[in-house]
Amino acid sequence: MGKVMVYIVHDRSVSQAVQEVLAELKIDHYSRFRDAMEARQVQPGKEQDPEPRSVTIAVVEDSLRRRLLDRLKALQVDSPLTGIRAFVVSVLDTL
Repeated sequence: MGKVMVYIVHDRSVSQAVQEVLAELKIDHYSRFRDAMEARQVQPGKEQDPEPRSVTIAVVEDSLRRRLLDRLKALQVDSPLTGIRAFVVSVLDTL
């Protein structure tokens, strides 16, 4: 069974919810980088992103990938103004 790396880019306001999803799926090992992506500069006539983004990275069994993405999508649906994006990358080898 293969592994995948899931990069979750999210607003700080949902950090706790993302952590709860990981706990629910028994994903114990992950890294979180707070304020990894700063809000964009304000330009005249444009809205500024409300807050910096955090990035959570987890390496999980491929069999968990769909469940994790579905749970993250549910967070987005529950709070449509919340920014959550997830990117999945195949892991070819690990130590």
